Amino acid sequence: MSLRLAGLGPELAADLSAVDSLVRSSIEARPGAAASAALELLAAGGKRLRPVLVLLSAQCGPAGIGGGARAAAAAAAVELLHMASLVHDDVVDRAWLRRSRPTVNARFGDAFAVQVGDLLLAQALLMLGSAGIPGGLVVFAEAAAGMAGGELAQLGGMGRPRTLGTYLKVIYRKTGLLTGACCQLGGMAGGLAGHALHSLAKYGRRLGASFQVGDDLLDVVGDAGLTGKVPGADRAMAVHTLPGLSHGERGFEHRARTLSALLAQAAQRALVAVPPSPARQALWDVAEDLPWRTA
Repeated sequence: MSLRLAGLGPELAADLSAVDSLVRSSIEARPGAAASAALELLAAGGKRLRPVLVLLSAQCGPAGIGGGARAAAAAAAVELLHMASLVHDDVVDRAWLRRSRPTVNARFGDAFAVQVGDLLLAQALLMLGSAGIPGGLVVFAEAAAGMAGGELAQLGGMGRPRTLGTYLKVIYRKTGLLTGACCQLGGMAGGLAGHALHSLAKYGRRLGASFQVGDDLLDVVGDAGLTGKVPGADRAMAVHTLPGLSHGERGFEHRARTLSALLAQAAQRALVAVPPSPARQALWDVAEDLPWRTA
């Protein structure tokens, strides 16, 4: 996936580097085998989409870069939460490859992997607490609870076909709530409030749903060399994602990408209420590119 952030120049890259340093320092504060495994996951890289959403959303507000320290801490917190969810998901999915490397559970077993995920979640809470964003912990906790609910709803439907409506409800919860929280936390750090902040969060939720449709599609048609994951994992677990509903039918890939694009366009429409800025344009560009990603 290509995020068109060139207009923001090296500032965003520097901010992301600072976020990575915060994540690393947070993990290193709890030395031990679990922390070492978590650091390996961090070093494997990733898209860093969620921290990017926090940072860009903060720059959409009147505080702009003045809210940078709070935004960086919030960005680190959501990345820690995302990492925790990945480790836990790999246990549930019995996955053995993540970011082209063996998963924590494949290397050390499920029990140890659960502990690594718990460590990351605890550090995420501490990190967000240090950000000093009024109401931020509530936004964060609601997103985490929604993610868990979405995963439970997905597990409850294993082996049973889903309707499109049910599928959309699940992905809004398991993915959209966190990306929405990213934008909301960033906007709060940047001084946004009211309708503009609400619209920014709506953008994030819709963007997250678009992202998840693409992820589910790549589980079927993706190149492991690009995605870093073994294709077909969801189908092997009898999880009926959107492509699973129509897999084997002609044009299912086109329909999945079309749905992803429609959700991304809905996200873009939500940005109309956000004051114009280079950061808002960058968020627009992220949504423009997302449905066509290959990794």
